[in-house]
Amino acid sequence: MTIPLPGLDMPVLVLTGMDLWVSGTGLDRVGGASRPEFWTTVEVAPQPGDQDAPWRLTTLARRGCRPGGNGGWSADSGLPDIAGSAVEGVLLSSAPVGAPRDELHLLMESAHDVGQRAGAALSDPAVWAPGVLDVDGHRFMLWVHHRDEGFAAVADLGPVMVSAHGRTPPSRWAGSLLDPAAARRLLR
Repeated sequence: MTIPLPGLDMPVLVLTGMDLWVSGTGLDRVGGASRPEFWTTVEVAPQPGDQDAPWRLTTLARRGCRPGGNGGWSADSGLPDIAGSAVEGVLLSSAPVGAPRDELHLLMESAHDVGQRAGAALSDPAVWAPGVLDVDGHRFMLWVHHRDEGFAAVADLGPVMVSAHGRTPPSRWAGSLLDPAAARRLLR
């Protein structure tokens, strides 16, 4: 399955030395359905989206604070929020298939609470181990959180932030930030 990236207007992080498939995307708009859409996320995985990938890597665009209709506005999430969402992703990926609706609702609430607490502890090295993500020869801080269910990781690259989660982390945290045209051309 191929997820197209028409109109992609943000860079996308890919890890070096592996084929990656687009496993999810996100678009948003501020101020109602008549306003233009803009890209917010691109998620890649080392296997096609319909297979059980060992990890997923999401690039999140930095869009700044944007005015919307009726006095509304949007703002980028901070790194602790993204870290919390990555932990939620780990927990939700281990949800039992076909579980009753009430059980899934409780699991989602619990995952959200655990994710919020973990994200709030981003500066605690006992919770998030500091590491390095090499992007095009530049070193960035990478924070990694390990759990029984798997791992979560986050980094701030300036123009974008990235998060990853899954059962097992990639063997090497090194990659390239593809410009939108290269991402459209190279990602499946």
